[in-house]
Order: sequence, then C-alpha cells, then structure tokens
Amino acid sequence: MKDTFLAYQSLLERAGDLPQKREDHCRIIDQFYDDQIIQMENNAAPIVGKAQLLVLENKNLDSVTSVTTKIEDVVFDEDSGTVWGRMTIHFSTRSSGRKKLEEAFQQHWLNGKMVYQRFYYGEAVDDF
Repeated sequence: MKDTFLAYQSLLERAGDLPQKREDHCRIIDQFYDDQIIQMENNAAPIVGKAQLLVLENKNLDSVTSVTTKIEDVVFDEDSGTVWGRMTIHFSTRSSGRKKLEEAFQQHWLNGKMVYQRFYYGEAVDDF
C-alpha cells in the first residue's frame, strides 16, 4: 500500500502547467481509484464512483488557472489499509486570485486501489 500511495503522491505533487496538472489528476483517478470509490468532503453527501469524481475534478480544474499540491504529513496503517495525512493546495482563480487551502484526509486502500477518501477543510484563504 505504501508504494502505491507514494506513486499517487508523486503524480499529485508533480510540477506542471494546468494542462499537465489536469492530465495528472485524471490519471490519478483512473489509475488509483476503485470504480466504486466513496469520497466525502467535510459533511457533504458521499460522492460514489470514479466517473463522478472525474467530472467533479474537471469542474474544479475548469475554475482555476494554476494548482499545486503538497502532502505535508502522512501516516500509514498497513494492517487496515488506511492512510491519514495533511496537504496544502495552492491555486489561482480567474475571479479571486491566489488562494491556499489546507486539507486533512483519510483514505482506505484495498488491493492497490483507493476505495474510500474523506477530506476535512475550511475556507480557502488568500495566498500572497
């Protein structure tokens, strides 16, 4: 699980312009997410399925002009297939300028695929 997560992290953090980041993010979903993954963001209703997450990711990327992600901390529990971590996302929007979002996450992996992911975050703040 740890090696698979590190490959996921490498793609997520890879530098690139927006078209490259879109390609990387879509590849992450295709390569590492189970077809029936369940994702939750804060207390919102679950999003079910890789196809739905791909639509959501493309919508999010349509609203930005740049994005970088850095996983700051990560803890692995190999026995349960669980990963916990914290990431910082820097992005620029056409309407609001540069922003920073800090997220905590929990992931559950099974047979080399992410089957559950939950994000916890607050408001994005200005990033100067």
